[in-house]
Amino acid sequence: MATDVFYATDMFHTPWHAKDVVSADRYTHVARLETDNVEVAYREMNVVEGYEWPTKIRCRSMSVGDLAVVGGQAFLCAGCGFEPLPSDVADKLVAPASVVTRALLCGGR
Repeated sequence: MATDVFYATDMFHTPWHAKDVVSADRYTHVARLETDNVEVAYREMNVVEGYEWPTKIRCRSMSVGDLAVVGGQAFLCAGCGFEPLPSDVADKLVAPASVVTRALLCGGR
Protein backbone atom coordinates (compact mmCIF):
# COMPACT_ATOMS: atom_id res chain seq x y z
CA MET A 1 0.00 0.00 0.00
CA ALA A 2 1.22 3.53 -0.76
CA THR A 3 0.90 6.87 0.98
CA ASP A 4 0.03 9.94 -1.08
CA VAL A 5 1.36 13.19 0.35
CA PHE A 6 -0.43 16.50 -0.24
CA TYR A 7 1.02 19.86 0.73
CA ALA A 8 -1.01 22.91 1.65
CA THR A 9 -0.83 25.54 -1.09
CA ASP A 10 -1.33 28.45 1.33
CA MET A 11 1.11 28.31 4.23
CA PHE A 12 -0.54 31.28 5.97
CA HIS A 13 -3.90 29.53 6.41
CA THR A 14 -2.98 25.94 7.18
CA PRO A 15 -5.04 24.05 9.75
CA TRP A 16 -3.47 22.91 13.02
CA HIS A 17 -6.21 20.42 13.87
CA ALA A 18 -8.45 18.08 11.88
CA LYS A 19 -11.56 20.06 12.79
CA ASP A 20 -10.06 23.10 11.02
CA VAL A 21 -9.59 21.49 7.58
CA VAL A 22 -11.74 23.60 5.31
CA SER A 23 -11.31 22.30 1.80
CA ALA A 24 -9.39 19.68 -0.16
CA ASP A 25 -8.81 22.16 -2.99
CA ARG A 26 -6.18 23.93 -0.88
CA TYR A 27 -3.78 21.01 -1.33
CA THR A 28 -1.52 19.78 -4.09
CA HIS A 29 -0.11 16.27 -4.54
CA VAL A 30 3.67 16.16 -4.09
CA ALA A 31 4.64 12.50 -3.63
CA ARG A 32 3.66 8.85 -3.39
CA LEU A 33 5.68 6.71 -0.98
CA GLU A 34 5.85 2.92 -0.62
CA THR A 35 4.61 2.75 2.95
CA ASP A 36 1.33 2.49 4.81
CA ASN A 37 2.76 4.29 7.86
CA VAL A 38 2.23 8.07 8.03
CA GLU A 39 5.12 8.48 10.49
CA VAL A 40 7.48 6.87 7.98
CA ALA A 41 6.08 9.14 5.26
CA TYR A 42 6.73 12.15 7.49
CA ARG A 43 10.34 11.08 8.06
CA GLU A 44 10.90 10.55 4.32
CA MET A 45 9.40 13.94 3.46
CA ASN A 46 11.67 15.97 5.74
CA VAL A 47 15.00 17.54 4.93
CA VAL A 48 17.62 17.32 7.63
CA GLU A 49 21.00 17.08 5.93
CA GLY A 50 20.10 18.68 2.60
CA TYR A 51 20.47 15.64 0.33
CA GLU A 52 17.17 13.91 1.13
CA TRP A 53 14.51 13.09 -1.43
CA PRO A 54 12.40 16.28 -1.02
CA THR A 55 15.34 18.37 -2.17
CA LYS A 56 15.64 16.20 -5.28
CA ILE A 57 11.98 16.74 -6.20
CA ARG A 58 12.25 20.42 -5.24
CA CYS A 59 9.73 20.58 -2.44
CA ARG A 60 9.84 21.69 1.17
CA SER A 61 9.67 19.47 4.23
CA MET A 62 6.34 18.10 5.40
CA SER A 63 4.82 20.47 7.94
CA VAL A 64 1.80 21.06 10.17
CA GLY A 65 -1.29 21.34 8.00
CA ASP A 66 -0.09 18.98 5.26
CA LEU A 67 -1.96 15.75 4.51
CA ALA A 68 -1.10 12.07 4.04
CA VAL A 69 -3.59 9.62 2.51
CA VAL A 70 -3.29 5.88 3.17
CA GLY A 71 -5.84 3.38 1.92
CA GLY A 72 -8.55 5.98 1.43
CA GLN A 73 -8.06 7.55 4.88
CA ALA A 74 -6.66 11.10 5.06
CA PHE A 75 -4.54 12.26 7.99
CA LEU A 76 -3.57 15.81 8.94
CA CYS A 77 -0.01 16.47 10.02
CA ALA A 78 -0.79 18.13 13.37
CA GLY A 79 1.36 19.93 15.90
CA CYS A 80 2.06 16.54 17.46
CA GLY A 81 1.54 13.44 15.33
CA PHE A 82 -1.30 12.91 12.84
CA GLU A 83 -5.06 13.34 13.18
CA PRO A 84 -7.54 11.35 11.05
CA LEU A 85 -9.84 13.40 8.82
CA PRO A 86 -13.44 12.72 7.80
CA SER A 87 -13.70 10.19 4.94
CA ASP A 88 -15.05 12.74 2.48
CA VAL A 89 -11.76 14.69 2.58
CA ALA A 90 -9.77 11.78 1.12
CA ASP A 91 -12.39 11.36 -1.61
CA LYS A 92 -11.83 14.95 -2.76
CA LEU A 93 -8.03 14.80 -2.87
CA VAL A 94 -6.81 13.93 -6.34
CA ALA A 95 -3.45 12.30 -7.02
CA PRO A 96 -2.22 12.34 -10.62
CA ALA A 97 -2.95 9.17 -12.59
CA SER A 98 0.72 8.86 -13.46
CA VAL A 99 2.99 9.45 -10.51
CA VAL A 100 6.42 8.17 -9.51
CA THR A 101 6.35 6.06 -6.35
CA ARG A 102 9.29 6.50 -4.01
CA ALA A 103 10.59 3.14 -2.84
CA LEU A 104 11.91 3.47 0.70
CA LEU A 105 15.44 2.28 1.28
CA CYS A 106 14.88 1.99 5.03
CA GLY A 107 12.19 -0.64 4.59
CA GLY A 108 9.74 1.78 6.20
CA ARG A 109 6.75 -0.07 7.56
